[in-house]
Amino acid sequence: MKTRKIIFSILFIVATIAIILPMLYGTMHSVPYSDDYDFEWTSLNAIDEYGNEIKAAIKASLNMYENWEGTYVSDCIIYYIRPYSRWGLKGYQTVMTLNLLFYIFSMMFLFRTVFKKNWHLPYLMALIMTACITDYWGFKELFYWYVGAFQYSFNLSFAFLALGFLILLFENDNKGQNILYAIMSCGCGFIASGGSLEIAAANCAVLLLFLVYNVRKLKEKVLIAFPFIVAVINAAISAFAPGNFKRSEGYMENDGISKGIIDAVFDTFTCWVNEHKQILGNYFFILLLVVLFFFIIIGNVIVISDHKLDIKNILLFAVGMVFAEYITAFPVCYGYHSSELTYKRTSYSYRLIASILIIFFVACLAQYVAQEIKKKNISSKIVSAVAIITTVICISGAIGSYKEGIHYLLITDSTNGIGAEFYANRVDILDRLSSAEKGSDVYIVEPSTYSNALLGPGITENKDDYVNQSVSRFFGLNSVVVEFKD
Repeated sequence: MKTRKIIFSILFIVATIAIILPMLYGTMHSVPYSDDYDFEWTSLNAIDEYGNEIKAAIKASLNMYENWEGTYVSDCIIYYIRPYSRWGLKGYQTVMTLNLLFYIFSMMFLFRTVFKKNWHLPYLMALIMTACITDYWGFKELFYWYVGAFQYSFNLSFAFLALGFLILLFENDNKGQNILYAIMSCGCGFIASGGSLEIAAANCAVLLLFLVYNVRKLKEKVLIAFPFIVAVINAAISAFAPGNFKRSEGYMENDGISKGIIDAVFDTFTCWVNEHKQILGNYFFILLLVVLFFFIIIGNVIVISDHKLDIKNILLFAVGMVFAEYITAFPVCYGYHSSELTYKRTSYSYRLIASILIIFFVACLAQYVAQEIKKKNISSKIVSAVAIITTVICISGAIGSYKEGIHYLLITDSTNGIGAEFYANRVDILDRLSSAEKGSDVYIVEPSTYSNALLGPGITENKDDYVNQSVSRFFGLNSVVVEFKD
């Protein structure tokens, strides 16, 4: 038994490293992208104006709150850290790497809290899906792009921690420890709700579901209500930002559309259906669910608690899962007046959150099915045969789906030289911009290289493009044009 445990631990560590290493290659080869330059330039200007970095970050984030978006907590952090102007490219890459590791740690913390001693396999499934969702560009926007990371993946990490600490609070009877857990859960929930409204909605939905499922113990465990209250209040502060409405009105005016909250209710339902076609159309994800499902059944693994699950619990979990997914998508559909998750970062975030909820549900369902199989004395050979057949059927389609995810692209681009060439060209662009004469017009020609796995600065041939103008302001130039030629 001890030998078996050692072998399992070794396999788990090897699998975790194999999943994480390619993702770390990506963060270690990241460069400032898109409006990273605008945020850093704004922060530097605010520091010049107010003379204090903290005050400058607060003032800049409040300006965004008034005029563009309600992500005031995230924006304040973004404006204050400003890694590229503060520490250079290596500092930027270090911050992106730490953000990825923080995400991995927080997700591990949550899965260990939920699944206790049997957390390893469900956690591995969630970690694999982080790298293998068939939307590689969305992954890049959450983990290689500083502004995107600190409005999405950073906040999602805190949402994981908020729920994890809430569970510890619920299960613990030590009054002193409970106060600490309550403070930690409230603090993490506050930060989670201060970024993208998509993440804030998911955070609030899951914390609410926890309260609903444990409503009978609310009187004796009154502290468990506080994280949800704090998260909702901060989400409301973010949602009712004047900037959100100005931005939304601008989109409607430009697109010539007129939609309200009722339209958003139906748009979100359409979005939910379409997104689940994409999620469940990922055969690699289906394979993972099949492996998880039969591993729990064959191993008779207790993943939730020592108490038996019944059909009522399973139905409640299913309703809760759909509710959380719907609430997650709603602010995006409402804000952009669309039945689609318009940007890659929003669709990837949704698919990631939905995948984790589905993994949790499948683990619960497998435990319930295992109980029923035991009751009916169904032969383990029959179950094993079904497991093998189902797995074999899924494998062929899973290979194709895996190749559409960032993990495969990172491995190929890091080993065939494409990633290194792409990165070297982008670093050369940044070096030439930083050494250019202030106030000059800069025209750069670089070899045409492209990597699906990495992000470039986003500079184009159009000097009037938003990113080009942001880069010009940041480096103190009159204009910037970058042309890529074969």
